[in-house]
Amino acid sequence: MKEEVFRMDHVTTDDFETTNLDNMSLQIYKGEIVGLLPVNEQGRKKLIEVMCQNVPIHYGRIYIDGLPVNSYLKSDQSANRVSVISAQNRLVRDLTVSDNIFVLRRGFRQYIIQRKVLNREAKRLFSQNGIEIRPDITADKLTEFQRVVIELIKAVLRRDRLIIFDEISSFLSMKDILKLRDMMHHYSAQGFSFLYIGNHHEEVCHICGRVLMMKSGRIIKNIRDRQISAQDVLKIAGSEGYPELYVRLQNPMQQPEPPLDGNTAGNSVLELRNVTSSYFKHVSFSVHPGECVVLLDRSMSLVEETLKIFTSPGTLEEGEILCGGRCLTREAPMRLLDDSIAVIQEYPHKSMIFPHLSFMENLSILSDRKISSLFLQKKVRKSIRREFEPVFGKDLDIRDMRTASKESKYSLVYYRYYMLRPKILICIRPFSGADMYLRRHILKLMQKLMERGIALLILTSGLADTYFVADRLLLLEKGHLVCEFPKENFKDLWTNLLQNQ
Repeated sequence: MKEEVFRMDHVTTDDFETTNLDNMSLQIYKGEIVGLLPVNEQGRKKLIEVMCQNVPIHYGRIYIDGLPVNSYLKSDQSANRVSVISAQNRLVRDLTVSDNIFVLRRGFRQYIIQRKVLNREAKRLFSQNGIEIRPDITADKLTEFQRVVIELIKAVLRRDRLIIFDEISSFLSMKDILKLRDMMHHYSAQGFSFLYIGNHHEEVCHICGRVLMMKSGRIIKNIRDRQISAQDVLKIAGSEGYPELYVRLQNPMQQPEPPLDGNTAGNSVLELRNVTSSYFKHVSFSVHPGECVVLLDRSMSLVEETLKIFTSPGTLEEGEILCGGRCLTREAPMRLLDDSIAVIQEYPHKSMIFPHLSFMENLSILSDRKISSLFLQKKVRKSIRREFEPVFGKDLDIRDMRTASKESKYSLVYYRYYMLRPKILICIRPFSGADMYLRRHILKLMQKLMERGIALLILTSGLADTYFVADRLLLLEKGHLVCEFPKENFKDLWTNLLQNQ
């Protein structure tokens, strides 16, 4: 008989007249790895909060190990034995790994810390999972994956009843996630339970035994089929309108081909020829007008190293970079916008919006690169308003950007470059933290840019929905280009990538 670890029974929560969780019910059993796939953001943060702490709820009951811990009648604000592992670092940066694991643990009562004993025990825990981490280094020297491993081991030693992974694919590579999956299976066999929250069904279904789909604060589907298709997920979620994205998977040969074959030089807007740097090893590829190329690296070094070779070509040890036919030499440092290359950062709604400027000012902030005359600025802004009023509507009148929706902020950033019209736009992990609706919106924006002839180079460590808009996917491993997937092979892309692990 299954042993219940956690149960929510018809829980409803309200914050300032807004319903977060709406009649939410779920059960998690001992040794189970359950996935949670939020269709939208409503209720996700509140769900984690009520799992970790017995805060007041409007209706329903919560049980741990079959015992009631919270209800609409009584909430004592006590903490539950539930831990969360996310992008937030919960380690003490100035303490060693072994100190973080053992000394800070509740119940540690040794007055004299035996460093050698703690380090030896930490090494034993790491070796059980095939992980190599020095126990004597401080936490600020750990990689993101190592930090997640330490937090997982701490939760296991505390004997937490439930361990929640919250969108770890936004900062971990696919290779790291697969290692973490093996650790989860190792500990689930010992009776630990996990809730894995992710934004992409293929990622979540591959890791978890069953998957719960959540929409608007309630569970709408319990999925047990690991091979469920993207089309079925969208039907369940009620997400119509992915603009011909799935046609690419079903009928790839019916799609228009990129202007030139990806392996030829021709009219490429960007070309790397035998590029070697401190990270890249003899990498060659090209990107053409209106084409979308995805660079997928299982490590987290891709973004920093790629931008480094573009902004500082002097770091190249061998090879050359051509942009619009111009060779970037060591003697000619590159300015991205001057060479018609633009960059959209990760989380652009935070990093690329100026909150003290209005919506119109944010949208037209790069227009001076096209028109230098200050006399024409007022006319230009009127022209921009006329052209984009059908796109943004009343958003153009927003004075305080803090009141703009996340979707509107993404539209603003992408249309900023739609107006600028660079030859190539580099998108850094564009789907990080995006729910299903926002990913659909980002894909539409990308298609608009490609229709305008702008080439896209997507830098990412995970698949997300990149293959719905990509023409080619290039897989890198330790700086080497190990595999290239044309779009006709995208249908089995997840399986192919796993075989290349």
